[in-house]
Amino acid sequence: MIKIALVGRANVGKSTLFNCFSKEKSAIVYDQPGVTRDPKKELIQWGDYSFYLTDTPGIDLYEDELLKRQVLKRIEEEAEDADYLWLMVDGTVGLTSIDRDVVKLIRKFGKPVIVLVNKVDRKDFDELTFYELGFEHVVAVSAEHQIGLHDIFAPMDAQRLMEGSIAERRSQIAVLGRPNAGKSTFINAILGEDRQLTGDMPGLTRESVKYPFDFHGEAYELIDTAGIKKKAKTKEDLEKLSLRASFDTLQFAECIIYMIDGKQVSQFGLDQQDLAMIYKILEEGRCLVVCMSKWDEVKDPKMVLDTVKHTLMIKGFSYVPIVPISSFERFGVSKIFDVVKRMLQFWNKRISTGKLNSWLKESALEVAPPSHGGRAVKLKFATQVKTRPPRICVFVNVVHDGLKKYERYLMNRFHKEFGYEGVPVRVFFRATKNPYVAEQTSS
Repeated sequence: MIKIALVGRANVGKSTLFNCFSKEKSAIVYDQPGVTRDPKKELIQWGDYSFYLTDTPGIDLYEDELLKRQVLKRIEEEAEDADYLWLMVDGTVGLTSIDRDVVKLIRKFGKPVIVLVNKVDRKDFDELTFYELGFEHVVAVSAEHQIGLHDIFAPMDAQRLMEGSIAERRSQIAVLGRPNAGKSTFINAILGEDRQLTGDMPGLTRESVKYPFDFHGEAYELIDTAGIKKKAKTKEDLEKLSLRASFDTLQFAECIIYMIDGKQVSQFGLDQQDLAMIYKILEEGRCLVVCMSKWDEVKDPKMVLDTVKHTLMIKGFSYVPIVPISSFERFGVSKIFDVVKRMLQFWNKRISTGKLNSWLKESALEVAPPSHGGRAVKLKFATQVKTRPPRICVFVNVVHDGLKKYERYLMNRFHKEFGYEGVPVRVFFRATKNPYVAEQTSS
């Protein structure tokens, strides 16, 4: 399938154009240079065309030299891997020295280049100037108003574009956590290469970035997200956009790897912010594994592990698996995906009504449901009505508020009986007559 890399200096509209083709509109767009820091790749289906499109960061305006070198390395890697390069420039500004630096950078790869002169909708637009760059194909577009998009493909191999097909569906695994918890380092350890920017500076990752990844024959899509800060500390508009992108990822992912810095866990348990996020993830119905990062630097591993287990237990999350890892030493990294595979199997699994009713009967014998107004509550039968996450409907003769605590009891019994580690299970009650019981009575 054709691979296209979108390159150019910062703030010329690359991310806006990326969103024109992306169904998820997942690139953050903000009127500030340098918002995109990591290459963002997506499989695009646009009309009859299928292709991989990568939005790369701008090469300019990075004061930190290490960060600049890392960004340049990623741009070069994407350019080397691409079949076509889309060079975006700003038609209202004209050629700049940085545009010429980008041309020097990409020309050495010998790839077909299409110059996209953006902002054709502006009065001061000038397209002809950009033929000076020496490339044959110059196309005037407006990413903001989606003008000229079809013209971009005219110089390209239409047959190859139409031969592409959407790849097999991949399970989306999002990595969430607070800033500097080790998410990007973990992603790099999984992929076996430095794809994400890493360092001691919190907030290097600003957007949710996806990476296709195969593990033991299973197809996944890893999603790195911006660090989740407390609302009170999220002041700038750009930080709020990054936070929103992380929460959007939570809604669409199937499984969450929640990263916690093992060094930051005290004897008093998990931070309230981490607990709030764990609760939100499970409320969204997503599979969850808690990943304790930087394990090689933890001074008292047993204390930390026991503390985290105890905290999750008293909060009612004892079914959530905990996996300590060290991304640098690659300790525990592969174990994460053994857990993920099992969780996804449970998340998609249906249990037969026969097994559910045996579980329901044994549960009622151990602890009977609370009565209502002197009237006994009878558990008639149970059935699984939905997967992703599993939803179990228990039919009873009467529903009342006192059954709320009994729901939690049944959920705990469910996890104990069927072993759904890391998978939130929904149990709810409905008042109805059992038609099967009625038939047996009449016969």
